[in-house]
Order: sequence, then C-alpha cells, then structure tokens
Amino acid sequence: MPAPRSPAPADVGALAVAAFAGELVLLALVAVSGWRAGGGGLPSALLSVALVATVVTV
Repeated sequence: MPAPRSPAPADVGALAVAAFAGELVLLALVAVSGWRAGGGGLPSALLSVALVATVVTV
C-alpha cells in the first residue's frame, strides 16, 4: 500500500482561495439578508463570517 502523499502547495493555495471566496459570498448573503430584514446588515455579517472563519480554521 503506497504511503499517503502530502498535498501539493498549489492544491493548498487553491483550497485557501476557494475558502476565502466562500467567506466573501457568505458575507454578502448575510449582509443583504440583514439589510432586507432591517437588521444590522454589515456588522452582523462581519460577526457571522468571523465566527465561520474561526470554526473553519480551528
């Protein structure tokens, strides 16, 4: 059985870019939904994205 290979740096970079883009999309969605609901909008979106980023990076 071959030993598992470590991911190539390009794979890790692509994954990081995809995660960052996903967080930006989440930020936009939460900001728009908060704005439409008359809520906090961007501050609540930033808090949500910060929480998601913390969970994902841990």
